[in-house]
Amino acid sequence: MAGVEAAILAVLGWVASPLVAKLLNEGYLSLGINAEKKLEKMRDTVLPVLKSVIEKAEGSPHRSEVEGWLQRLKDAYDGAEDALDLLHYGRLGRQVAEARSGKRRSNPVPKIVRDTLSPKKFKLKRRLNKLEKIAGEAEKLRTLLGAQPDQTAAAAPDSMQAISEPPLTVFGRDKERDEIIRRLKMEPAAIREPGSSSGVPIIAIDGRPGVGKTTLAQYVRKQLKSELGDRQHFHPIMWVHASRNFNASEIMRDIVQLASPADVGNLSSPEALRQKMNEKLNAKKFLLVIDDVWFDGEDRKENRDGEDRKENRDGEDREENWDVLLRCLSTCCCLPGSKILVTSQTKITSQTEITSQTDDHRPRNITVAPNGASVEYVCHLEDLADNDFSDLFIHHALWQCDSHLREDLKEKCRTMAAKLNKDPTAAKMVGKTIAKKLASLQDNLHDNLHEYLHEYLETITDEDWSGGKTKALMWSFRHLPAHLKRCFSYCRLYPRGYKFKALELVRLWMAQGFIKLDDRNERMEDAGDLKDLVSRFYIQRHKRFCHSSGTGKLVCCYTLHELLYDLAEKVSRSDCVRIEGNCQSEIPSTIRHLCIPADKLNEKKEEICKLKKLRTLIVTKGQSVVSDKNVATSIFKSLKKLRVLQALGLNLEKLTSKFISEMKHLRILQVSSTGKFVLPKSVSTLYQLQVLGVENASSLPAHLTDLVGLRNAIFRTPFLTLVTNEDLQMSQEEKTSMKQVMSKRMPKWFLQQDRESSVNNEKGLMIMTKRMETWSIFLYQRPLVNNEKAMMNSKAATNDSSNEASSAEHNKSAPAANVDITAVWERWLEAHEGTMELIYSRQNEAKLLLPSTLTKLSLEGCSITDHALSRSEQ
Repeated sequence: MAGVEAAILAVLGWVASPLVAKLLNEGYLSLGINAEKKLEKMRDTVLPVLKSVIEKAEGSPHRSEVEGWLQRLKDAYDGAEDALDLLHYGRLGRQVAEARSGKRRSNPVPKIVRDTLSPKKFKLKRRLNKLEKIAGEAEKLRTLLGAQPDQTAAAAPDSMQAISEPPLTVFGRDKERDEIIRRLKMEPAAIREPGSSSGVPIIAIDGRPGVGKTTLAQYVRKQLKSELGDRQHFHPIMWVHASRNFNASEIMRDIVQLASPADVGNLSSPEALRQKMNEKLNAKKFLLVIDDVWFDGEDRKENRDGEDRKENRDGEDREENWDVLLRCLSTCCCLPGSKILVTSQTKITSQTEITSQTDDHRPRNITVAPNGASVEYVCHLEDLADNDFSDLFIHHALWQCDSHLREDLKEKCRTMAAKLNKDPTAAKMVGKTIAKKLASLQDNLHDNLHEYLHEYLETITDEDWSGGKTKALMWSFRHLPAHLKRCFSYCRLYPRGYKFKALELVRLWMAQGFIKLDDRNERMEDAGDLKDLVSRFYIQRHKRFCHSSGTGKLVCCYTLHELLYDLAEKVSRSDCVRIEGNCQSEIPSTIRHLCIPADKLNEKKEEICKLKKLRTLIVTKGQSVVSDKNVATSIFKSLKKLRVLQALGLNLEKLTSKFISEMKHLRILQVSSTGKFVLPKSVSTLYQLQVLGVENASSLPAHLTDLVGLRNAIFRTPFLTLVTNEDLQMSQEEKTSMKQVMSKRMPKWFLQQDRESSVNNEKGLMIMTKRMETWSIFLYQRPLVNNEKAMMNSKAATNDSSNEASSAEHNKSAPAANVDITAVWERWLEAHEGTMELIYSRQNEAKLLLPSTLTKLSLEGCSITDHALSRSEQ
């Protein structure tokens, strides 16, 4: 219960921060009110009190009063934020209207009168006053609790201040590292025939979450690379991250890319990938490190008490994928001495023990993992020794201090380290939090600095972090900047082990207003908040190859460590809910963000419709199809405060303009229907929309240029044709000339993969990442008849034949990458030229113009003119 209470304060604590003053400032500026004196008073009197009130509430008999105040403060904050957002929406609407008419109002109402008559401004002013009043109650609570103001709160406000990194150092693992390296270098007892099914020997590192398995594996890899740089032993050394959502095909694709940069094209079958992997690993002695492998052991159940699991199905999928990977690796024509090093939370026990003699006459034990894979050696990783763990903590907490100060504070840090249950993750996170605070104190305080530093560390040594895996992590979370608290908590909407892309996360954070880009031209994925959470160890970064475009580009993906996911669940309990499996829990009325499978919507419909303040609704594909046309619309029309709506696997035939136009706060709209549907014209009135994704729509609105905030568009529909404005003025001679140019360029495009824009010919996928100021789209709105139907059938037949040819190639013994690329592009070009004749012959399509703010456009299954395709290369 104490843990739950601590989580409540942590969940709501973000609102008791300088974010309140920031919102008040933005609101009063929008009203044209000079509130500098008010804000100055708040910075001097209220802000220093907010943090101290929350900290003093821990263990206080007045705790419930503080929690009630925080909830009212949060509601007032959300209300003021919504009112300010509606005011901004109205201004954008007026700008769009003026732009479409080509002129401003001839007799505009004087600004002062217009402001006076504006109901939206009256509403905003009332809500700002309410927020200011509730925030001011902190002084009364401070007196009640006997808390002292935190004067550093005003001196060091929440900011994007960069955090320096301590040098990478590993403590207390030299013995384990050396033993693993010795085992890796051991030659096999018997010569393994290339391509035999005896399997590549496996060495495993297992241990509880957070004990340091990945760190040890990285330590081993670094040492091997440093001493074997001449490639005399292992080449290549490859690292892949498996995680809970283990997929054999993805891992094999990564192995192919890591072994030798290559195009894996559309290879998807295990057999085709096995052949390509065999080709790249042929006659090589490799080391493959597979980090975070999940088996279905009993310890996993212990680590996840109380969590609903889709377990049997997921576990069977993991075992099947693991078996496929090992089977494919076992038949590789690699050299003897190749090894696999895995890390796993599952305790691998010795079910089978085989004794054999190695070259140095040492006996070798072979154990078997829970799914039957033979493991040559298992390193059961235990906790660090006391001194090593203390050194790790001191390294992260005091590394920026000079040697004199470091010696002065070291003993207090050792006392703190003893309370961290020998958890390296906690040592790094708590140490990082302390290091940042110490740096802030040294920058802002000069008199009696040592006294302040000792006093600060003394307060931490009084903390009780015993009795729970996440108590120390919770303390660190409470000291995060407010905007990072919101960003981290939001990750709870996704399942354990989910691999985020940077753009995916940052889009969602921006949509909720957690972060804002200072520069319009700044890329979303370059936002510093994600890097900040990685540097503080809240989010883990992994490098892997992206195969979606066929280029195999090395990109970063992000995951939450098991312990950090547990923390995210606790701190988001009253704000974020994810429903999965057979979970029957009620949906709290306080939540703002919900993720739910499509087949659970009808069951939870009444509860969801009551969530009038819901800001995120993510509907994932469920285990069954939702055919009811009324489920989606009856829910959507009740949720007018949504900022994110992502819906997959629903019947959207009754999607109507009325309730879409009322979603004035919407930033992300991504919908995919089980059947064809019409995207309402009112989508064009969503002026604050940043991301629009549509799949299976038979019609789109004509005025997407009105979406003045749109940055990303994703269309997966065969009814769109991308053209340029120049296409509209081309003569017949120019069209013929362009076709001839394209006929020469096409083979080069099909063969060249590493481009900013690429064409995946099998799927008709075009991704463009340039600004789209001069681009427009034609929309087929009339039924296809006569030659148009024949053309669409011709295109479908061409695609089918391409797919059949591709499938046939995959089943041959030769790698699928050897498919006749000339035949592929000739078939594509023939259908493309026919499509161009159809496009150029039509005169009455409705224009679908895209806004100039667009920075990324993804099209799948769409047509594109020669001129537009040519422009994509520029």
